[in-house]
Amino acid sequence: MKILITGMYGQLVTDIIKQLNYTDHDIFAFDRNGLDVADHENLKKTFDLVEPDIFIQGASYHVVEDIENNIDKAVKVNISSLHTIAKLCQENDCLLINFSTNYVFDGDHYSEDCGINENVIPNPLNIYGITKYAGEQVVEKYCEKHINFRVAGLFGITGSRAKKGTNFPINIIKEIKEQKIIKAVSDQLMNITYTLDAAKAIVDIINRYSENKKVIDNFSKDKNIIRIVENGKSFKYGTYHLTNTGMLTWYDLAKFICDYYNYHKIEAIENKNFYSNIKRPKFSALDCSKIQENFGITLQTWQSGIIRFINEYKNKVNPKDKVDFIFPTNFSVSANTSASYYNKDDYPPSTKFSISDDC
Repeated sequence: MKILITGMYGQLVTDIIKQLNYTDHDIFAFDRNGLDVADHENLKKTFDLVEPDIFIQGASYHVVEDIENNIDKAVKVNISSLHTIAKLCQENDCLLINFSTNYVFDGDHYSEDCGINENVIPNPLNIYGITKYAGEQVVEKYCEKHINFRVAGLFGITGSRAKKGTNFPINIIKEIKEQKIIKAVSDQLMNITYTLDAAKAIVDIINRYSENKKVIDNFSKDKNIIRIVENGKSFKYGTYHLTNTGMLTWYDLAKFICDYYNYHKIEAIENKNFYSNIKRPKFSALDCSKIQENFGITLQTWQSGIIRFINEYKNKVNPKDKVDFIFPTNFSVSANTSASYYNKDDYPPSTKFSISDDC
Protein backbone atom coordinates (compact mmCIF):
# COMPACT_ATOMS: atom_id res chain seq x y z
CA MET A 1 0.00 0.00 0.00
CA LYS A 2 1.05 3.58 -0.64
CA ILE A 3 1.11 5.69 2.52
CA LEU A 4 1.33 9.48 2.40
CA ILE A 5 2.61 11.03 5.62
CA THR A 6 2.78 14.66 6.74
CA GLY A 7 4.78 16.06 9.66
CA MET A 8 7.57 13.56 9.10
CA TYR A 9 9.87 14.99 11.79
CA GLY A 10 7.34 14.82 14.62
CA GLN A 11 8.38 12.54 17.48
CA LEU A 12 5.46 10.13 16.95
CA VAL A 13 5.57 10.22 13.16
CA THR A 14 9.32 9.57 13.17
CA ASP A 15 8.75 6.32 15.05
CA ILE A 16 5.83 5.38 12.80
CA ILE A 17 8.09 5.76 9.76
CA LYS A 18 10.77 3.62 11.42
CA GLN A 19 8.24 0.87 12.08
CA LEU A 20 6.82 1.10 8.56
CA ASN A 21 10.30 0.44 7.21
CA TYR A 22 9.85 -3.15 8.41
CA THR A 23 6.79 -3.56 6.16
CA ASP A 24 6.22 -3.80 2.42
CA HIS A 25 4.31 -0.52 2.23
CA ASP A 26 5.53 2.32 0.01
CA ILE A 27 6.09 5.38 2.17
CA PHE A 28 5.93 8.99 0.99
CA ALA A 29 6.84 11.23 3.95
CA PHE A 30 6.87 15.03 3.83
CA ASP A 31 7.99 17.80 6.13
CA ARG A 32 6.29 21.21 6.12
CA ASN A 33 8.55 22.56 3.37
CA GLY A 34 7.57 19.69 1.12
CA LEU A 35 3.89 19.62 1.97
CA ASP A 36 2.36 22.41 4.01
CA VAL A 37 -1.08 21.12 4.99
CA ALA A 38 -2.36 24.70 5.07
CA ASP A 39 -1.67 24.90 1.31
CA HIS A 40 -4.82 23.25 -0.03
CA GLU A 41 -3.77 23.42 -3.68
CA ASN A 42 -0.47 21.66 -2.99
CA LEU A 43 -2.31 19.09 -0.89
CA LYS A 44 -4.51 18.20 -3.85
CA LYS A 45 -1.58 18.05 -6.28
CA THR A 46 0.46 15.83 -3.96
CA PHE A 47 -2.51 13.57 -3.31
CA ASP A 48 -3.10 13.15 -7.03
CA LEU A 49 0.60 12.47 -7.59
CA VAL A 50 1.01 9.85 -4.87
CA GLU A 51 -2.48 8.30 -5.04
CA PRO A 52 -2.23 7.01 -1.45
CA ASP A 53 -4.19 4.16 0.08
CA ILE A 54 -3.55 5.60 3.53
CA PHE A 55 -3.01 9.21 4.60
CA ILE A 56 -1.34 9.82 7.97
CA GLN A 57 -1.94 13.41 9.04
CA GLY A 58 1.01 13.94 11.36
CA ALA A 59 1.26 17.70 10.88
CA SER A 60 -0.17 19.62 13.81
CA TYR A 61 0.10 22.92 15.65
CA HIS A 62 0.25 21.87 19.29
CA VAL A 63 2.12 24.47 21.34
CA VAL A 64 -0.63 25.16 23.86
CA GLU A 65 0.60 28.59 24.98
CA ASP A 66 1.44 29.88 21.49
CA ILE A 67 -1.90 28.83 20.04
CA GLU A 68 -3.76 31.23 22.31
CA ASN A 69 -2.08 34.10 20.42
CA ASN A 70 -2.07 32.43 16.99
CA ILE A 71 -5.62 31.22 16.60
CA ASP A 72 -5.71 31.71 12.82
CA LYS A 73 -2.71 29.45 12.35
CA ALA A 74 -4.20 26.82 14.66
CA VAL A 75 -7.45 26.85 12.72
CA LYS A 76 -5.64 26.50 9.39
CA VAL A 77 -3.43 23.60 10.49
CA ASN A 78 -5.65 21.74 12.94
CA ILE A 79 -9.06 22.22 11.30
CA SER A 80 -9.12 23.69 7.77
CA SER A 81 -6.45 21.35 6.41
CA LEU A 82 -8.53 18.39 7.52
CA HIS A 83 -11.49 19.59 5.44
CA THR A 84 -9.37 19.15 2.33
CA ILE A 85 -7.61 15.97 3.48
CA ALA A 86 -10.81 14.24 4.64
CA LYS A 87 -12.65 15.01 1.41
CA LEU A 88 -9.72 13.81 -0.71
CA CYS A 89 -9.56 10.58 1.28
CA GLN A 90 -13.32 10.04 0.99
CA GLU A 91 -13.29 10.63 -2.77
CA ASN A 92 -10.37 8.23 -3.28
CA ASP A 93 -11.27 5.41 -0.87
CA CYS A 94 -8.26 6.27 1.31
CA LEU A 95 -7.94 5.53 5.02
CA LEU A 96 -7.29 8.74 7.00
CA ILE A 97 -5.34 8.52 10.24
CA ASN A 98 -5.46 11.65 12.37
CA PHE A 99 -4.05 12.45 15.81
CA SER A 100 -5.78 14.26 18.62
CA THR A 101 -5.27 14.81 22.33
CA ASN A 102 -6.57 14.24 25.85
CA TYR A 103 -6.97 18.02 26.03
CA VAL A 104 -10.33 17.71 24.25
CA PHE A 105 -11.77 16.92 27.71
CA ASP A 106 -12.49 19.23 30.64
CA GLY A 107 -11.69 16.56 33.24
CA ASP A 108 -15.12 16.68 34.90
CA HIS A 109 -16.40 13.28 33.76
CA TYR A 110 -14.33 10.19 34.38
CA SER A 111 -14.00 6.90 36.17
CA GLU A 112 -11.37 6.86 38.90
CA ASP A 113 -10.62 3.26 37.98
CA CYS A 114 -10.06 3.58 34.25
CA GLY A 115 -10.25 7.18 33.07
CA ILE A 116 -12.20 8.87 30.28
CA ASN A 117 -13.57 6.66 27.52
CA GLU A 118 -14.52 7.54 23.94
CA ASN A 119 -18.21 7.84 24.80
CA VAL A 120 -17.64 10.93 26.95
CA ILE A 121 -18.53 14.09 25.03
CA PRO A 122 -15.47 16.38 24.80
CA ASN A 123 -15.54 19.85 26.29
CA PRO A 124 -12.10 21.41 25.75
CA LEU A 125 -10.87 24.17 28.06
CA ASN A 126 -8.35 25.88 25.77
CA ILE A 127 -7.92 26.85 22.12
CA TYR A 128 -5.60 23.93 21.42
CA GLY A 129 -8.20 21.44 22.65
CA ILE A 130 -10.97 23.25 20.76
CA THR A 131 -9.11 23.09 17.43
CA LYS A 132 -8.15 19.43 17.89
CA TYR A 133 -11.71 18.43 18.73
CA ALA A 134 -13.01 20.39 15.76
CA GLY A 135 -10.47 18.53 13.60
CA GLU A 136 -11.78 15.21 14.89
CA GLN A 137 -15.31 16.22 13.96
CA VAL A 138 -14.27 17.24 10.44
CA VAL A 139 -12.56 13.88 9.91
CA GLU A 140 -15.58 11.98 11.24
CA LYS A 141 -18.04 13.97 9.12
CA TYR A 142 -16.26 13.94 5.76
CA CYS A 143 -14.32 10.65 5.69
CA GLU A 144 -15.95 7.31 6.35
CA LYS A 145 -12.68 5.40 6.56
CA HIS A 146 -10.92 7.19 9.39
CA ILE A 147 -9.23 6.71 12.73
CA ASN A 148 -8.78 9.54 15.20
CA PHE A 149 -6.10 8.50 17.69
CA ARG A 150 -6.18 10.46 20.94
CA VAL A 151 -2.78 10.38 22.60
CA ALA A 152 -1.41 12.13 25.69
CA GLY A 153 1.95 13.22 27.08
CA LEU A 154 3.97 12.08 24.07
CA PHE A 155 7.63 11.29 24.61
CA GLY A 156 10.06 9.78 22.14
CA ILE A 157 13.71 9.76 21.24
CA THR A 158 13.24 12.41 18.51
CA GLY A 159 11.71 14.90 20.93
CA SER A 160 9.17 17.56 20.10
CA ARG A 161 10.10 19.90 17.27
CA ALA A 162 8.11 22.64 18.99
CA LYS A 163 10.33 22.18 22.05
CA LYS A 164 13.59 22.14 20.09
CA GLY A 165 13.96 18.37 20.20
CA THR A 166 13.12 17.92 23.86
CA ASN A 167 10.18 16.61 25.87
CA PHE A 168 9.37 16.21 29.55
CA PRO A 169 11.56 13.13 30.27
CA ILE A 170 14.47 14.59 28.31
CA ASN A 171 14.23 17.85 30.24
CA ILE A 172 14.16 16.01 33.57
CA ILE A 173 17.25 14.00 32.62
CA LYS A 174 19.05 17.20 31.61
CA GLU A 175 18.11 18.92 34.88
CA ILE A 176 19.39 15.92 36.83
CA LYS A 177 22.71 16.13 35.01
CA GLU A 178 22.85 19.86 35.75
CA GLN A 179 22.04 19.22 39.44
CA LYS A 180 19.02 21.52 39.36
CA ILE A 181 16.08 21.50 41.76
CA ILE A 182 13.29 19.86 39.80
CA LYS A 183 9.74 21.17 40.21
CA ALA A 184 6.84 19.20 38.79
CA VAL A 185 3.05 19.51 38.92
CA SER A 186 1.38 17.05 41.27
CA ASP A 187 -2.34 17.84 40.81
CA GLN A 188 -2.85 17.05 37.12
CA LEU A 189 -3.75 13.36 36.61
CA MET A 190 -3.17 11.99 33.11
CA ASN A 191 -1.46 9.35 30.95
CA ILE A 192 1.72 9.46 28.93
CA THR A 193 2.53 7.82 25.60
CA TYR A 194 5.88 6.37 24.55
CA THR A 195 5.97 7.06 20.82
CA LEU A 196 7.73 3.78 20.04
CA ASP A 197 4.93 1.78 21.68
CA ALA A 198 2.22 3.85 20.01
CA ALA A 199 3.95 3.60 16.62
CA LYS A 200 4.09 -0.20 16.80
CA ALA A 201 0.37 -0.32 17.64
CA ILE A 202 -0.53 2.07 14.81
CA VAL A 203 1.51 0.14 12.25
CA ASP A 204 -0.08 -3.10 13.45
CA ILE A 205 -3.50 -1.55 12.77
CA ILE A 206 -2.31 -0.31 9.36
CA ASN A 207 -1.20 -3.84 8.47
CA ARG A 208 -4.57 -5.23 9.52
CA TYR A 209 -6.33 -2.68 7.36
CA SER A 210 -4.08 -3.60 4.44
CA GLU A 211 -4.81 -7.31 4.80
CA ASN A 212 -8.52 -6.68 5.20
CA LYS A 213 -8.60 -4.52 2.08
CA LYS A 214 -6.73 -7.14 0.05
CA VAL A 215 -9.37 -9.72 0.87
CA ILE A 216 -12.16 -7.33 -0.08
CA ASP A 217 -10.43 -6.35 -3.34
CA ASN A 218 -9.78 -9.98 -4.28
CA PHE A 219 -13.41 -10.88 -3.85
CA SER A 220 -14.93 -7.55 -4.79
CA LYS A 221 -17.59 -9.16 -6.96
CA ASP A 222 -18.90 -11.37 -4.17
CA LYS A 223 -21.01 -9.17 -1.91
CA ASN A 224 -21.52 -11.98 0.61
CA ILE A 225 -17.77 -12.35 1.14
CA ILE A 226 -17.40 -8.59 1.49
CA ARG A 227 -20.10 -8.57 4.15
CA ILE A 228 -18.40 -11.41 6.03
CA VAL A 229 -15.07 -9.60 5.99
CA GLU A 230 -16.45 -6.21 6.95
CA ASN A 231 -18.72 -7.47 9.70
CA GLY A 232 -16.76 -10.48 10.90
CA LYS A 233 -13.05 -9.84 10.53
CA SER A 234 -13.99 -6.30 10.94
CA PHE A 235 -11.75 -3.35 10.70
CA LYS A 236 -13.55 -0.83 12.88
CA TYR A 237 -13.11 2.85 12.11
CA GLY A 238 -13.66 5.66 14.59
CA THR A 239 -11.97 7.33 17.54
CA TYR A 240 -9.54 5.45 19.77
CA HIS A 241 -7.59 6.33 22.89
CA LEU A 242 -3.98 5.17 22.75
CA THR A 243 -1.63 5.68 25.71
CA ASN A 244 0.61 3.62 27.92
CA THR A 245 -1.17 1.88 30.78
CA GLY A 246 -1.57 3.65 34.11
CA MET A 247 -2.43 7.08 35.46
CA LEU A 248 0.13 9.51 36.85
CA THR A 249 0.97 13.15 37.45
CA TRP A 250 3.93 15.07 36.05
CA TYR A 251 5.42 14.83 39.53
CA ASP A 252 5.03 11.03 39.52
CA LEU A 253 6.87 10.92 36.21
CA ALA A 254 9.66 13.23 37.33
CA LYS A 255 10.04 11.33 40.62
CA PHE A 256 10.26 8.00 38.79
CA ILE A 257 13.06 9.32 36.58
CA CYS A 258 14.82 10.87 39.58
CA ASP A 259 14.63 7.56 41.45
CA TYR A 260 16.12 5.80 38.43
CA TYR A 261 19.11 8.16 38.63
CA ASN A 262 19.13 8.14 42.46
CA TYR A 263 18.50 11.89 42.46
CA HIS A 264 16.60 13.61 45.27
CA LYS A 265 16.33 17.34 44.47
CA ILE A 266 12.68 17.35 43.47
CA GLU A 267 9.63 19.29 44.65
CA ALA A 268 5.90 18.87 44.02
CA ILE A 269 4.00 22.02 43.04
CA GLU A 270 0.41 22.83 42.11
CA ASN A 271 -0.71 23.45 38.56
CA LYS A 272 -1.61 27.09 39.33
CA ASN A 273 1.97 27.81 40.43
CA PHE A 274 3.60 26.42 37.33
CA TYR A 275 1.65 27.08 34.18
CA SER A 276 0.35 30.30 32.74
CA ASN A 277 -3.31 31.24 33.10
CA ILE A 278 -4.26 28.86 30.27
CA LYS A 279 -6.76 26.30 31.52
CA ARG A 280 -5.78 22.65 31.50
CA PRO A 281 -7.89 19.72 32.66
CA LYS A 282 -6.94 18.50 36.12
CA PHE A 283 -7.99 15.01 35.08
CA SER A 284 -7.35 13.87 31.53
CA ALA A 285 -6.38 10.19 31.90
CA LEU A 286 -7.79 8.17 29.01
CA ASP A 287 -9.49 4.79 29.13
CA CYS A 288 -7.95 2.66 26.36
CA SER A 289 -10.21 -0.38 26.66
CA LYS A 290 -11.89 0.24 23.27
CA ILE A 291 -8.72 -0.30 21.26
CA GLN A 292 -8.07 -3.44 23.30
CA GLU A 293 -11.56 -4.75 22.60
CA ASN A 294 -11.52 -4.00 18.86
CA PHE A 295 -7.87 -4.68 18.02
CA GLY A 296 -6.48 -6.59 21.00
CA ILE A 297 -3.96 -3.79 21.63
CA THR A 298 -2.77 -2.80 25.10
CA LEU A 299 0.36 -0.72 25.50
CA GLN A 300 2.81 -1.54 28.28
CA THR A 301 2.83 0.40 31.54
CA TRP A 302 4.15 3.95 31.57
CA GLN A 303 6.94 2.82 33.93
CA SER A 304 8.09 0.24 31.38
CA GLY A 305 7.93 2.87 28.65
CA ILE A 306 10.07 5.31 30.62
CA ILE A 307 12.74 2.73 31.43
CA ARG A 308 12.97 1.67 27.78
CA PHE A 309 13.00 5.31 26.70
CA ILE A 310 15.88 6.10 29.09
CA ASN A 311 17.88 3.20 27.66
CA GLU A 312 17.11 4.40 24.13
CA TYR A 313 18.09 7.93 25.09
CA LYS A 314 21.43 6.73 26.46
CA ASN A 315 22.24 5.18 23.11
CA LYS A 316 20.90 8.03 21.05
CA VAL A 317 22.58 8.87 17.77
CA ASN A 318 21.80 12.39 16.61
CA PRO A 319 19.36 12.02 13.69
CA LYS A 320 19.65 15.68 12.74
CA ASP A 321 22.99 15.19 11.05
CA LYS A 322 22.73 15.20 7.27
CA VAL A 323 20.70 12.18 6.19
CA ASP A 324 20.16 10.95 2.66
CA PHE A 325 16.80 9.48 1.70
CA ILE A 326 15.87 7.77 -1.52
CA PHE A 327 13.54 8.70 -4.36
CA PRO A 328 12.79 6.17 -7.10
CA THR A 329 13.59 7.65 -10.49
CA ASN A 330 9.98 7.27 -11.63
CA PHE A 331 8.65 9.55 -8.89
CA SER A 332 8.82 13.23 -9.79
CA VAL A 333 8.33 16.15 -7.42
CA SER A 334 8.43 19.90 -7.82
CA ALA A 335 11.74 21.70 -7.41
CA ASN A 336 10.84 23.13 -4.01
CA THR A 337 9.52 19.86 -2.58
CA SER A 338 11.28 18.29 0.37
CA ALA A 339 10.17 14.74 1.07
CA SER A 340 11.39 11.22 1.54
CA TYR A 341 10.46 8.01 -0.17
CA TYR A 342 11.63 4.84 1.51
CA ASN A 343 12.34 2.66 -1.47
CA LYS A 344 12.05 -1.09 -1.76
CA ASP A 345 14.57 -3.41 -3.43
CA ASP A 346 12.43 -3.84 -6.54
CA TYR A 347 12.74 -0.19 -7.58
CA PRO A 348 15.15 0.95 -10.30
CA PRO A 349 18.39 2.81 -9.49
CA SER A 350 17.54 5.89 -7.46
CA THR A 351 18.73 9.42 -6.94
CA LYS A 352 19.60 10.68 -3.45
CA PHE A 353 18.13 13.87 -2.07
CA SER A 354 19.05 15.58 1.18
CA ILE A 355 16.14 16.33 3.47
CA SER A 356 15.67 19.93 4.55
CA ASP A 357 15.08 20.39 8.26
CA ASP A 358 13.64 23.88 8.40
CA CYS A 359 10.09 23.11 9.44
